[in-house]
Amino acid sequence: MAGWMAPHVLPLRAETVPADGRDWTATHRLRVDCGCSAEVFRHLAARGVEPGWRERVHLNQPQPEWTAVLRRAGFEVAVSAVRSGPRLALTDPGGRTWQGGYAKHRPQPGVALEDLTFMRIFHAGGDPERMPAYGCASNNL
Repeated sequence: MAGWMAPHVLPLRAETVPADGRDWTATHRLRVDCGCSAEVFRHLAARGVEPGWRERVHLNQPQPEWTAVLRRAGFEVAVSAVRSGPRLALTDPGGRTWQGGYAKHRPQPGVALEDLTFMRIFHAGGDPERMPAYGCASNNL
């Protein structure tokens, strides 16, 4: 039980997110087998893409329903090697980056996700407060 619970209460390890050097980019890494990522998915689908940002969602495995909903909301969606999620990474056109979680607590119903706040602070040249990323990790970290 402790082995299953630990990834949900301890911050996840950071992953490398490449900068594309052209856009304000928000990269969302989600695991379709994670309840925390499902909460972030619902949040993203409801809010849609933030104006002025290129938002990408990377899923750890194909999930046709999530892909369709997110694309309708304006997100780019890809399947890639997502080892832990949910995780948010922000990159500006100059290559400056910020990476962290979505809130001070693990994403679940009733927890306000602060990604838009982080994106706005970052866009204004600030450095948003570093939030630990809570969620699920694969067993090959």
